[in-house]
Amino acid sequence: MTGFGIGFESESGKLHLEKRKMNGDYLHLNVEEYNNLALDLLCSDVGGDIKGYETKSGKVVRWNTVTNDYATGIRHAKVKTLFPLTGGESRFNALRERDEREGGGLNE
Repeated sequence: MTGFGIGFESESGKLHLEKRKMNGDYLHLNVEEYNNLALDLLCSDVGGDIKGYETKSGKVVRWNTVTNDYATGIRHAKVKTLFPLTGGESRFNALRERDEREGGGLNE
């Protein structure tokens, strides 16, 4: 058991992966591999190639700057999403600022 339950809830992982594959992403992964990729990233420590943060409301965000994978989840609950981040560091920072406003601030 990870800090994110078993990963995506119910069929949401399958639906997320289908959407990503329609965009040409993660074509080589099945649903279990996609789920595990998200869980592994969310459980990664921040540092080196991994950027991330957690909001006071419990949202966890991780971005692997090498693979460009971006994952979000709710601690002690579930994985929310996994996708390739477009826009690099400026997009990551914009999402961080939005999450900080909407999530009650960041845990530092």
